This record gives sequence, structure tokens and C-alpha cells, in this order.
Amino acid sequence: MAGCSTGEEAFSMAICLHEFLGDQSTARQIQIFASDISEIAIKKARAGIYTKAEVQTLSDEQLSLYFTKTSGNYQVVKTIRDLCVFAVQNFLKDPPFSKIDLVSCRNVLIYMDSFLQKKALSTFHYALRKNGFLLLGKSETTSVVSDLFASFIRTEKIYTRKSVPGRFLPVAAGRREDAFVKKDKKTAKPDTLQTDFRKTAEAILLAKYTPASVIVNDLMDVVHIHGAIAPFLEPPPGKPTFNLFKMAREGLGFELRNALHKAKTSPGAVIKTGIPVRIHGVQHLVTIEILLLTSSVEPHFMVLFTKKETETALALTGDLTTVITNESHLRIQQLENELAQTREDMRSIIEDQEVANEELQSTSEELESSSEEMQSLNEELETSKEELQSSNEELVILNQELLDKQEQLNGARLYSESIVTSIREPLVILDKALRIKTANLAFYKKFNFTELETEDKLFYELQNHQWDDPGLQGQLEKIIPQRVKLENFEITLPFPVLGERTMLLNARQVANEHAVEPLILLAIEDITERKMAEQKLKTFSEALEIKVKERTADLQLTNEKLQQFAHAASHDLQEPLRKIVTFSNRLQEKHEDEFSMEAKTYLSKIAGASVRMSKLIQDLLNYSQLLNHEKLFAPTDLGETLENVLSDFELLIEQKKAFITSGLLPTIEAIPLQMNQLFYNLISNALKFSREGTPPTLAISSHLLTPETISQYPTLNPSMTYCELIFKDNGIGFEQKYGQQVFVLFQRLNQPGQYQGTGIGLSLSKKIVEIHHGEIFVEATETQGAAFHIILPFRQFNPVRIP
Repeated sequence: MAGCSTGEEAFSMAICLHEFLGDQSTARQIQIFASDISEIAIKKARAGIYTKAEVQTLSDEQLSLYFTKTSGNYQVVKTIRDLCVFAVQNFLKDPPFSKIDLVSCRNVLIYMDSFLQKKALSTFHYALRKNGFLLLGKSETTSVVSDLFASFIRTEKIYTRKSVPGRFLPVAAGRREDAFVKKDKKTAKPDTLQTDFRKTAEAILLAKYTPASVIVNDLMDVVHIHGAIAPFLEPPPGKPTFNLFKMAREGLGFELRNALHKAKTSPGAVIKTGIPVRIHGVQHLVTIEILLLTSSVEPHFMVLFTKKETETALALTGDLTTVITNESHLRIQQLENELAQTREDMRSIIEDQEVANEELQSTSEELESSSEEMQSLNEELETSKEELQSSNEELVILNQELLDKQEQLNGARLYSESIVTSIREPLVILDKALRIKTANLAFYKKFNFTELETEDKLFYELQNHQWDDPGLQGQLEKIIPQRVKLENFEITLPFPVLGERTMLLNARQVANEHAVEPLILLAIEDITERKMAEQKLKTFSEALEIKVKERTADLQLTNEKLQQFAHAASHDLQEPLRKIVTFSNRLQEKHEDEFSMEAKTYLSKIAGASVRMSKLIQDLLNYSQLLNHEKLFAPTDLGETLENVLSDFELLIEQKKAFITSGLLPTIEAIPLQMNQLFYNLISNALKFSREGTPPTLAISSHLLTPETISQYPTLNPSMTYCELIFKDNGIGFEQKYGQQVFVLFQRLNQPGQYQGTGIGLSLSKKIVEIHHGEIFVEATETQGAAFHIILPFRQFNPVRIP
């Protein structure tokens, strides 16, 4: 692409090739070289970024396939950019590319004159491979070099290269740049009619009275013929040629070669006279004169031919003897002249040879010196080659890393764009003047906008200045200069379609140190529904709080009544049971001999049932008191508590021959009565559920919990210190799957007749531990015993302490 400007034509051709080849485009190696003399244009072409107006002629499908949208502009995708190489080049001066399949130079030649057109087209001919194609503009042709190109599709200005030798013609350094001018399409009219006769006379003189001549280039090819040259030049048989030496008649070739050699080295005209040449059987003496044409860009020579007949030919009508004598004298004179000329030529050649020998000697010395320098330079080049090879390897690695980074960046960009597109909240990108650069789909959908209505528009001028709030505008204008953030800015605005909405705005500067201009990311969240829900929730909460207070007061009153009822019921129920037990015992003592064994059995069952009923009522009363206890905490020595409980079980321990051991127990902040109840229940269970024939053993220990262990229990406070108490016995145990069931109220794992109990003790113990903000769990194995773990804090969090 010669004269590619900002790259639109190169990318268009790449897109066309990609569309034409389809899936085969990856299998074909395509490379488009585009050049221009403007560095600014080449820089833009390399970036491949164009405005919306520049791509408006493309279809939506082409835009989506071959462009990505960046900051309101469109960038050519990497697969198309990789096909095009852009470089700064003046194709009239710089060496051209070679072996090109197609050269496109549209609407460039119309700004050049015929000479520069010939130069450019010759360069294109040299650059094209055999049968390559040339594409020109609608107003351009190859008429100035018709021997180099043939028309292929005339209407489309497509030409094909002819198979003739091509040459690259560099522009002469002295040629002025004013050759790049527009052609004057108007034909110049003759100045006046008075000069027509002079031009006519000059044309007649040139045609009839000037010698025959030819103009040759530096390759000795004839490029122009004037006059009748048939006596001097004639085409040789075989393949047509315009070479001067091959066309020269016999006797002229050597003289022409010698004269042209002198004309190249001497400044003036070179004249050779008296050259005998036989023309149509008649001997003639030919004079040749060679002039260097200095007004042409390339070296050209004019060769003029004149002839005259010999005196022998003129005196054919005289005496034969005289004619023969005269002819002999003329021949002798001619040979003498040729000999003198040959001697002169030999002397000139010898002088040239001596000068050439001196120059060769000097050149030989210089070459010898240069050889030594080249040897040294070669060694340096070897070292440089190794360094370059090492650098090349590093560059290959760096290039691969750059490619990987570029792929990662492209992936990250696509990933971020997909995230922004999928976000349901409206997002807007603003420049420092608060003009909208781009926005996501949610913004257009939420506020019923299109891209054309918003991009490059001031944010506060949207929808008839709908967003024109002085407070909001002032906050946004501070973000870039002061590097501040806009966080949770709440604003209520009326919208034509949506109605009055409450928006929550957050904005910050986009972090990019290499950005051309600073940008602002503005996020808009519609919190209208949330505000309405909060208001409804607040109203509901206030109403609920009033109802909770009323309900709490009712519950407190009911609780007081239940407390009174519990005490009264306990007293009223315990009194009949005590009488039943008392009178049953008296009957057994006084009338023991009068009752049968069956009656005694019934009386024992009545007494046992009454005792169990009394115990159940007492446990329920304790449970009720536990639920409504004032929770008065005090420092409690657990070792002292254990001693008090063990003294209560002294007879039972002695009876069952139990063995109880205890380590040092800590002092914690607790309710002393409840700690006593907790220890009582656990020791009672250990003595009660012992294996028959096996003395019960109970080991009581304690230790401080580590922070790692505390973190395993979600209900514990990590900022507090805890101790763990373990009550491990060798009783009947149970399956571990019942580990939670044993703490449920009235839940028993054994038959009531087998072991005494009410099913309240462990439930009461669990409640005591929960009141003290601790944990209780059990590890048990059937027939192997159980281990109860109690975790209690050393100090309570905001407790009601005993003064």
C-alpha cells in the first residue's frame, strides 16, 4: 500500500481478504506492507483506533467482528492488525519491497508530473513478482510506462506486470520537490499567431538539414531516433533489440564503443571522422559525434551520423588508370590516417592503462590495509555476533513474555468488560469535564438512553438538565483535581418515566498512570425500594416494640402468678405425700405381724411411690426456681463446693465402696447454689448408675482451655477465659448416639424400676451450665462408663453480682 495515510485502506483490504477466505484465512500466510511519508499518519495507522464517524460506512456485523470499542472509539482487532505492517517510506527515493503480489497506489500519482509518475510506476514494476497486479485510482493510468504494464480490468484500473526487465530508478538528489504539483488540466494555448512561421521553418530545417541521430541511455539502448539512420544502423537478425552496438553496421561498432567510452570520461563532444563504411556496395566515409545530454535525470547520449562518398566513387566516369591510381593513393592515405588514429588510440589506452595500474596499485595497498582492518573488524563482529545472539535470545524471551502479557491483558480487558456489562447497576465513565465517554448496558436500560444520546454529552445536561444538581456537580468536579472519592451520595430526582427516585452515587478516579486523560467511574444505585422498605420496617419495628413491651409486661405478671402457684402447689402436694409416707410407715411398724406379705408389698410400693412423687415435685420446683433465678454471681470455690457435696454422699459412698478422686479445682464467678446443684446431680448419677458387683470410681479434673480449643465452640466468647471440668466414671455407660438425648427433660435410657430417678437431673445440669454461658457434653461407651465435660468461664460478662 503506497501512500496508505492513516491505514483505512490497508485494514479494509485485510478485512476483505479475511471475509473472502473465511475459515481458510488461518492456513494462508498474508502480509500487507503499508507505507507513507507522514510519521503522524503511520502512528495512527499502527494504533488502529478510529472514531465513530470514520467507521460509519461499515456494517454492524463488521464492527462487531473486526473492532473492539475502547473509550468511545473503535480499535481494529489484533488478528487484523497483525496482518498489516506500517512503515515510513518515500517510495520515490527509498529502496522498494520485492516479490510483491499486489501493489495498491490509489489517488497518489495524480499529484505528480509525468517524470515522477514514470519513476513511481517503474519502482512498482520492479517490486512486483511475475504476473503481479497493480491497483490505481479512477483517474490514474500507466500510459507513461505502457511497456511495463498491461490492462487487466480496465474499468477497475487493475493492471498486470509485463515480463520485461525491471529497474529501480533512484530520484536524483538535485531534483526539486516542486515536481509534486497537480497537473494543469487546461491545455496551454499558443502565445500568438506571429510565431507560427518560425516554428514551421525550424521544423523543416530539423527534418531536412540536420544529420541523422539517435539518443541512447547508459545501457546503450536506443530510446529515440531522429532522421534516416538506415545507412548507419540496422536491426540484427534474431530476437529484436535496441542495443546500439548490435545495430551498428560493420566497421562502426568498434568506433562507437571507443567514442562512447571517451564521451563518458571527457566533458566535451567526442568526434570520430573518416570511418570507412560500405553502404549498399558503395564506400563512404562516416563521421560520428557523441554528446552527453546534461539536462536529463539519467545519463543519456546523443550520437550524430554524417557521411560522404569517397573520391573514387565520384570519379567513376574518368580514365580507368587514373581512377585506379587515385584509388590507391586514397587507400594509402586512408590506411595512414587509420594507423595514426590507431596509434593515437593506443597511446590514449596506454595512458589510461598506466593510470589504471597506478590506481590498482594504490587500491591494492588500500585493500591490504583494509584486509587487516577487516580481519580485526571480523573478530569484533564475531564477538558482537555472540553478544547479539545472546541479546536475540533475551529478546525472544522478552517478546514471548510481552505476547503472554498482551494475551493476559486482552483476557483481563475482556473479563472486565464482561463484568461491567453484566452488572445490574448503572455505570458511567466521565472525563475531567464530566462528559460521558461510555456507559454500560444497565445505564441505557435504566434511564431509557441510547449511545448517541449520551456519549460526549455533559452528564448534568442529560434529560433536560435532569442531573443538574449543584451539590452533585461540585462533588464530581473535585474528584480528579483533589484525588477524592464520592461515597454514598444520596440524591432524590424526578424522572419523566420512572417518577421520583432516590439514587445512591459512588465515584472515584480510574486508576491508570499511563492514561492519556484522567477518567471518573460513576456508579449509580437506585435505592428507592430500599428506602421505602426501611421506612416500612421502621414503622413495623416501632409497632412491634410497643407490642413486645406490652407482651413482656403480661409475661412478667403471668410469671409472678406461676411462681406463687408453684410454691403453693409444692406445699399443698408435699403435705399429703408426707402423710401417706408417715402413715404407711406406722402401719408397717405397728401392724407388721397382722399384714400378709401381699399387703406389706403394697404398703412398700405406696411408700416408694410417695417418696418418688415427693422427689419429682422437689425437682420441678428447683427447675422452676432455676428458670426464674435472679442470677446473682459471686466468686465460687469449686473445690469447696465439691467437699460439701461429697459430705452429703458420705454414707452412700461408704455403702457402695466408691472411690472418688479430684484434682485442684479453680475458683470461678458463678451462682454458688447452682454450682452445688450441678455437682450434686453429676456425682449422684455416677453413684446411681454403677455396674453391679463393681465398686464405682469417679475422677474429677480441670484444666485451662487454649484459644484454639475455644474457637471450636461457636457459643463461647473468644475474648474470655474458660476452664473445663471432667467427671469420668466407670458406670454402665450408654451408646454415644444418645449423647444429646440424656439432657432432654424427663428422658431416661433405662427402665424406671431398674434405676431410681426422675429424668430431670441432667436437664437441670444443662440449664445451669447455659445460665453460666458455658457448654456441657458427654462422651460415653456402653458398659465402659461416661465422661461429662463442663466448660465454664472464669468471669461472667456483665453479670448481676452479689454485693
